[in-house]
Amino acid sequence: MCSSDLRDQRTALARALERLNEIATRDELTGLPNRRAMGELLLTETARHARLKAPLSLAVIDIDRFKQINDRLGHAAGDAVLRGFAHRLESELRGADVLARWGGEEFLLLLPGTDAEQALQAVERLREGLRLQPFDDVEPGMRVSFSAGVGLCLGQGDIDSALERADRALYRAKAAGRDRSEPA
Repeated sequence: MCSSDLRDQRTALARALERLNEIATRDELTGLPNRRAMGELLLTETARHARLKAPLSLAVIDIDRFKQINDRLGHAAGDAVLRGFAHRLESELRGADVLARWGGEEFLLLLPGTDAEQALQAVERLREGLRLQPFDDVEPGMRVSFSAGVGLCLGQGDIDSALERADRALYRAKAAGRDRSEPA
């Protein structure tokens, strides 16, 4: 085998490995980090913030009445809403913030260097901004809202508890009428 064949094989292998890494860490539909990638990032960020003694907040975000969108307009429309939702929120984030698709119509927002009150304000800003951006490409005049639970993560040993607290706050927001954020 000549050296150019070996070089071509190495290049092809490097591309395949890069693609496998992308598949393992990115949500195919939205392009956002997936649950696995966010789990790894949470471990890294909580350790870093513990060393810096800096706050770290999380928000569990759920698109309101998403099942009705799928049922009424079909799954292609639901997919378009998920893509548009992810793009709209991500475009409003600070550089350090990370939005991931957590599952279905649920997203997790990581807010480094942000205390619980600042995180709640940031999520409210996202919620209000989303209200101003119709999903005309899905259905003319269509508005999408979300509910969120927002809370502080106290370090690596607190990740699961912080997620649970934020998730309970999310369900309080939904029970209180949706289209709102609740502190954990």
